[in-house]
Amino acid sequence: MVTGFHVLKVEGYSQFKGLSVAKRVKSGTFTVGGHSWCISFFPDGYDDSSADWICIDLYLNHTPTSGSVRARYTMSLLNQVGKPMPPYQITNAMSTFVAGTKAGAHGYPKLISRREDTESLVIKDDCFWIRCDVTVLHDEIRREVSESLMVPPPVLQRYLGNLLDSELGGDVTFEVDGGDLFAAHRCVLAARSSVFKAELFGSMVE
Repeated sequence: MVTGFHVLKVEGYSQFKGLSVAKRVKSGTFTVGGHSWCISFFPDGYDDSSADWICIDLYLNHTPTSGSVRARYTMSLLNQVGKPMPPYQITNAMSTFVAGTKAGAHGYPKLISRREDTESLVIKDDCFWIRCDVTVLHDEIRREVSESLMVPPPVLQRYLGNLLDSELGGDVTFEVDGGDLFAAHRCVLAARSSVFKAELFGSMVE
């Protein structure tokens, strides 16, 4: 598993109040496990049933792999010194995210009440901070890596020919009629001919 986090700082909170239900403000993107994520802040709730609450989503912005991403996450409201406030910290079970669909977002419809006494407790100087910790399953990372690997084309014969032409690593020399000398590689000769194998590595070694 791979874990990372991002902190969304909401400055000028009062100017977002009244943005209207289901309208969101997005954080900058961040990367965990090779996938791109962002946090969405709904100052007036998801819908009419949560209009009196501040709602927070984790959104899978983009993934280089096809299919879904399995991840667990925790949303925490931070105090003035950057520490989580237990009454406003929620951990979600493992969820499936699919970028570009409704399943690309998961979150909490009622994280912070917009009642005046609650707002005065958690919002200081018209600001508050939300930290999101994300853990992506190892299987997702492994699949991402395996799909990114490039398998070389089956051209070993060409590479061996280039090695022979360069005479690099040649450890056998043939002398043919006329005195011409040709370098070769004993491992290749032994692999291609049982006679050479016996002469170079077996009982016929001289």
